[in-house]
Amino acid sequence: NVDASSPPGDQIRGQLFQSVAMVELLIRRWTEPPVSGALHLSTLIQQVMSMIAQFGGLDARQAWEALCFDGPFHSVPTPMFADLLRDLAAHDLVTQTHDGQVVLGLEGERLVNHYDFYAAFTSGDEFRLVADGTTLGTLPVTSPLVVGAYLIFGGRRWKIIGVDALHKVIDLTKARGGTPPRFDGGPIDVADEVRTEMAHLYQSDSQPGYLDAFALALLDEGRSNFHRLALDQRQVISAGANTLVFPWIGTRALNTLALLLRSLGFGATPQDLSIEVRSTTPEETMNALVQIDTGDSQDAESIAALVENKVTEKHHHYLREELLTADYAAAHLDVASAICSARDIVAASHPKDDL
Repeated sequence: NVDASSPPGDQIRGQLFQSVAMVELLIRRWTEPPVSGALHLSTLIQQVMSMIAQFGGLDARQAWEALCFDGPFHSVPTPMFADLLRDLAAHDLVTQTHDGQVVLGLEGERLVNHYDFYAAFTSGDEFRLVADGTTLGTLPVTSPLVVGAYLIFGGRRWKIIGVDALHKVIDLTKARGGTPPRFDGGPIDVADEVRTEMAHLYQSDSQPGYLDAFALALLDEGRSNFHRLALDQRQVISAGANTLVFPWIGTRALNTLALLLRSLGFGATPQDLSIEVRSTTPEETMNALVQIDTGDSQDAESIAALVENKVTEKHHHYLREELLTADYAAAHLDVASAICSARDIVAASHPKDDL
């Protein structure tokens, strides 16, 4: 059950509306588009190593032409490919012979001969949570981790004071306040179209025939609370000492907008449907959104540099920080959509009453 003291995302039954939105889009034969411009450097490492194992050696230029210029990794320019080979060489995965051929190094031989090498993906890693030297437990984390942000574990709110991405450790300290614990269901991003459909469903009176009586009752409850919170009139609302922003955008843009707010010094944390901005008023948050809209545009890589947990794929740990940042930015951030969302919120929202 939810009441007026529950988090707004729970009050409006966000998970139900997301499921209904996805079904409605599927009925209209919509399919989620792939991420445009992603680099997929972890998979590129696997393909480079596979080609070397197949042919016994290769010319670096020919490899780039086969995999990038004429192949699926067309977003990877020549200098980036050269840096990737240098990173592989630094880990003894590859080496270069006197005639310029790139061959497997000793570590590379071991890697390609391991039974799991040809699986390009691994299941998501869990981070170990540590507070004052004591391990609290583990938690799968797929949203961006930033020092100073907050997370919920064991029904308590904790502040992140350090992240060891290589060893998957998050150092925490107790933080005041708390909300019901949330559990990550997996590394699946929600598309912008799903969020747009959700916003439409909240403001419609449709009763989908595939929902049973209980689901329809929750649908009505979610709509009622949506209007009670005046989310049909504004996207920035007060929640106690904090502010919530409901941009109705997909995961990539939502995370990016939260990082843009953090780059301005705000304690912004992305949630399922909203961004929690700690210890600010709606007016202060709106001013920050104005600054994002009208200020100097930030590129995705400078925003990605704020993220601590950029090692998200199987072979990422072989890459230097610059390549990790570029790969994360291309796959997980959408600066243009985030800035556009800030502009839309500024134009359309009029925060006034507290919850």
